[in-house]
Amino acid sequence: MLMSLPVNMNAETKEIDMSKVDLSEKIDMGVAIEDSILRTAIFNNYKGKTYGYGVIDNGLFSVVDVEKNELIFTEDIDGMRMLWAMAADPISGSVYFAARNVSNNENQLWGYYPEHQELVKLAVLPGNLDPWSVATDSNGKVFVGTYSPAKNESAVMQYDESSKELINLGAVGRDSNYVRSMTVHNNKLYYGTGVVPHIYERDLNTGEIKDITATINDSLGIDYQTMNFAYDMAMVDDLLFVRIDKDKSDSLVVYDTVNETWKPYRLHKTDKPGAGGFNQLVKHNGNVMIGHEGTLQSLNPETGETIDTGIELTLGLRGATSQVVDGQNMMYTFLRTGEILEVNLDNMEGHVRDNALKPKALLLHNVGVGNDKNIYLSTYPGGPKGARFNIDTETYDVFNQGQAEGIVAGNNDDLYFGIYTGAHIDKMNTTDLSKVRLFNLGDKYDQDRPYIMKFYNDKLYIGTIPNYQRQGGSLAIYDPQTEDVKVYEKLINNQSIVGLAYKDGKIYGSTTIHGGLGLDPTESSAVMFVWDEKTETLEKIFQPDIPNIKTAPMISGLEFDNHGKLWGTANGVIFRMNPETLEVEAYENVYPEITSRGFWNPNKIRFGKDGLIYSNLGGYLTVTNPDTLKSVKTGQTVGFFELSDTKEGNEAVYFITDGSRELSKIDILHKDLTVDPVEPVDPVEPVDPVDPVDPVDPVDPIDPIDPIKPVDPVDPVKPVKPGVLPSTGMGNMALYSSLGLVVVGGFLKKKGRK
Repeated sequence: MLMSLPVNMNAETKEIDMSKVDLSEKIDMGVAIEDSILRTAIFNNYKGKTYGYGVIDNGLFSVVDVEKNELIFTEDIDGMRMLWAMAADPISGSVYFAARNVSNNENQLWGYYPEHQELVKLAVLPGNLDPWSVATDSNGKVFVGTYSPAKNESAVMQYDESSKELINLGAVGRDSNYVRSMTVHNNKLYYGTGVVPHIYERDLNTGEIKDITATINDSLGIDYQTMNFAYDMAMVDDLLFVRIDKDKSDSLVVYDTVNETWKPYRLHKTDKPGAGGFNQLVKHNGNVMIGHEGTLQSLNPETGETIDTGIELTLGLRGATSQVVDGQNMMYTFLRTGEILEVNLDNMEGHVRDNALKPKALLLHNVGVGNDKNIYLSTYPGGPKGARFNIDTETYDVFNQGQAEGIVAGNNDDLYFGIYTGAHIDKMNTTDLSKVRLFNLGDKYDQDRPYIMKFYNDKLYIGTIPNYQRQGGSLAIYDPQTEDVKVYEKLINNQSIVGLAYKDGKIYGSTTIHGGLGLDPTESSAVMFVWDEKTETLEKIFQPDIPNIKTAPMISGLEFDNHGKLWGTANGVIFRMNPETLEVEAYENVYPEITSRGFWNPNKIRFGKDGLIYSNLGGYLTVTNPDTLKSVKTGQTVGFFELSDTKEGNEAVYFITDGSRELSKIDILHKDLTVDPVEPVDPVEPVDPVDPVDPVDPVDPIDPIDPIKPVDPVDPVKPVKPGVLPSTGMGNMALYSSLGLVVVGGFLKKKGRK
């Protein structure tokens, strides 16, 4: 339904014929980025040899002979995008892992058996329980920790190798959406949850569960309830090592399982990075090798003192093992990009081996355009690569890059990236792809995802999503000239900022009701707002007067056109607003079947050279006439997109969809969309004048008529009942007629009446 009020968009605008919109078919531009990315890995021994195991992003299970640095087995698991959880049984040599398969939406548990080099799908978990952690015991039991979108419904699943039975051990406890880490020791299962980081001990004989988190506060003087996730854990002897508060303080804490006490120290982030991740740890000369402050360090587990080896280890350990080689104590761990880091523990010298793993195409996550008109891409999850697509050569240049939630061009060769996690803001020089990190909004302001970034009047404007289990996004304004950053926290109560547009000193913004993961929204509908940059005041919070979006979870896509009108989207609606009055001048519900769409990723609106509006309204490439708001619905799903030129000089839509490994484009082929002029009608030939009519001769006078003779008197008529015909036969008809009567339906009536 179109609602439109009179508005003069442009007196000189020519009428557009939407039937002339001509777009090419989808054209894939080839795989953008390939790499051997490991989210996690594990080491295990089998028949006296050490092997490394991992699943490369997008499902390539791989086994490496550590001694030879040789890939000995691979198998592709179609639909397994990424893996977070692996465990090894040191007795049998078997390896287990679990992940969601997006090709059939199954939550799958897999096992690898080295004796026959056999990879087997063992079980399918309930559909609402995504696997996030795995552990094994010495009795052929495999435990899987899960995520549930419903708070307090995450559970631990148990698979029995002997019976092939999968059972649910039950919900894990309060404040828990995730069972994020697990390990088994002395017939007890330890598991860490999130978003609030509880740590539980479950007796596998009795089923008794104990929350051992409560005493952390007394031992360490911290409030664990303000932290995020018990993210990693591993056993060394009788000590349980746990990393909590990932991407914030990144703290390492140690629990003595015999004395049931926490060690009186905590390693954490300072001006240097905190503890890195791990799922296996190595002990050497009484100390434990950990990642901390961006390097490999040797930790005294009793005192908390560390010795820095100087070996770079920015992201922690992906599996770890040690063995004696030629009389030297050697340690091995995988790096994120698949190489094995080998460390001589006797002299603390490290060496990165050649990568033995095969690369796979990485998932793409965002699309931006630079002032050079080239297309810039990010990968998911967490990066670690980005790419530039050269529109002239149609080739890719790959660079190191975190997961960019927002990408926007600045002045000249500047390109800004908003990085998850921690809402880091990076600046790239697009001439040489060099980058610098400017600041972050995570450490001080608890923000995590900078999804909306705009550049106006030499300033960068940023809207953010908060950290896990937090509500309230921030507005940040960065001045590249002064390097000053102004941050306005929780501008809209319990809502995050996903739309920004600037005009005449005012910022027009919009929100999503969703905050960080782990919390349900408290608000029922998204809103818009006006912020005065000069006075630093919030002038107004309001909802656009559109019936179809009263309960929309997100309003986004805010852009001003050349005529000063503000455009936006919500659900399946595109609208145009007068920024002075904040009145909606026109709207069109293009996709009325969409009634509650939007989480974090905002829609985009882009104005084409042809005068049309291109958007991903409703998740589809949609082309809209800005005058009538009538749209062409292409049916092509679009996640992120931008407009830019092609090597032929045309304009094109460059885009990715969910699960894309390739950049795609659709060429805009039409040239002239104006309505064809009406053909002029030939002038009518003038009609010849009519000749004058000859005069008519006068009519001769009529002779006089003879007088009428008198009629003989008629016999008197017998009286009849009113309206009833006398039964005197048809001969009376003449009589009735002489009296001005007629017979109708057997009744006498006056002539002329009905």
